[in-house]
Amino acid sequence: MRLSILDIVVIAFSLLGMLAIGIRFAPKNNDPEEFMVAKRSLPGWLLGFSIFATQVSNITLLGTAGKAFGENWAPLAMQLALPIAIIISCKYFIPFHRMNKSISSFTHLEKRFGPWATIYAVTSYIFVQLLRMSAMMYLIALSLGSVFGFNHISIILITGAIVIAYAYLGGLEAVMWTDFFQGIILILGIAVSAAYILFHMPEGPSQIITIASEHHKFSLGSFSFALSEPGFWVMLFLGLTIYLQDFGINQNYVAAKSQAEAQKSLWTTLVLMVPIMVLVSFLGTSLFSFYIAQPDLSIAEGVFSMAVDNVFPHFIATQLPLGIKGFILAAILASAMSSIDSSLNSIATIFFTNIYQRYQNRHPGKKKSMRILHRVSLVCGLISIGIAILMFQIKSIWDVWFTASTILGGAVFGVFILGFISKKVNSAAAIAGSILGVFSIAWMLFSQKMDFLPSILVSPFHTLMIGVVGTLVIITGGLLYAQIFVKKAMDLGMEEVSDDAAILQTEE
Repeated sequence: MRLSILDIVVIAFSLLGMLAIGIRFAPKNNDPEEFMVAKRSLPGWLLGFSIFATQVSNITLLGTAGKAFGENWAPLAMQLALPIAIIISCKYFIPFHRMNKSISSFTHLEKRFGPWATIYAVTSYIFVQLLRMSAMMYLIALSLGSVFGFNHISIILITGAIVIAYAYLGGLEAVMWTDFFQGIILILGIAVSAAYILFHMPEGPSQIITIASEHHKFSLGSFSFALSEPGFWVMLFLGLTIYLQDFGINQNYVAAKSQAEAQKSLWTTLVLMVPIMVLVSFLGTSLFSFYIAQPDLSIAEGVFSMAVDNVFPHFIATQLPLGIKGFILAAILASAMSSIDSSLNSIATIFFTNIYQRYQNRHPGKKKSMRILHRVSLVCGLISIGIAILMFQIKSIWDVWFTASTILGGAVFGVFILGFISKKVNSAAAIAGSILGVFSIAWMLFSQKMDFLPSILVSPFHTLMIGVVGTLVIITGGLLYAQIFVKKAMDLGMEEVSDDAAILQTEE
């Protein structure tokens, strides 16, 4: 299936528009603070749009629509955790980051636990973000390339090069404005797709509801408290953990004009995120009803035998009219690029602040700083492109990405929370909690694959709970260590002081 000239023009216009934004902000981007935090001048609504666009990546878009097509609306339970995560973040995380005034959210780890914590967190974060960017490029190339016959590597090279270019040229402000326009394209693309299906059902729009209801497509999953199944509660706990991780270590709060604007950014995210994710789920369900209502079409095209993530791109290729097809594809590309550009800017900012300035040059000039930030952006962008291409050669790369992101992402957030909630937790307690957490995560990841283990030693948790449980173990382990050993050490210290005082009184 090939695209028409009109569709190609629409996609090209969209991609060139993103590049034009980077060029537009390039003259302003001659200051490191401008590149990293836009001189702390961004309005809350723009930050909120960027967070929304970053959250709704192509993985989220195609995955949620595919889940709704193949199963139900269970992923929506994750969005019910969003208001809880926002309330916690507005009350605790945002004031903390604003008061701390550090550009990087990892800087306070060194103050609390020493250099090892910052190096560990920064290295883990950069590694996970590189794999995340690569996975997005891989998925977009896989889905669009498979359906439209594009060369996979060409898609990765083109999208990667454009994202690197406007993030390199324009800094954070360019990233924010491109995320805004990409978010608009994404919203319109989803809405147009859903509307097209709605008014092209053989028996009218109500047929979508009828068919979906008969097949229990609007279910939020099982409400059983069994954490071994991907039901409602597992998705809710997963959503709360993911959103707290994202909001807890998001350094972009300091780019807002004020604390009130930073808080407004998260409420803007809520207003955008929940309706759009409902619409994405409805889109997936509508696709199911559309093909069920036309069995001859679905059988001829083999829709129900293909990977669920490819159903939406297949629908675009075979059903949508010229021009609209290109616009929807531009929306899918936008969902990937809006997440990649944010990761790229974050990596450059964190590396420069926590590694280069800390260990190489504490007071580099503007030109030197900009040169380092640009080089890091370019190198990391090229590395992610290379990894994305390798993903087509290494079948287990998805397992590697999931494993690394689960272990390192959860561990970093766990250490961050330990340093945030208790002054009693020292470096030793943080190390103990981290080790315990990593071992528990590894056990949950691999024990179910070890047939020789007795059932009592096999993890009872679904894989989606690994990040949730691992983070809780790190926090709990660190707090317990501090309560037992740190308190004991303090008590011994007090006893020694008392003994010394007694000796002095005796001598007197």
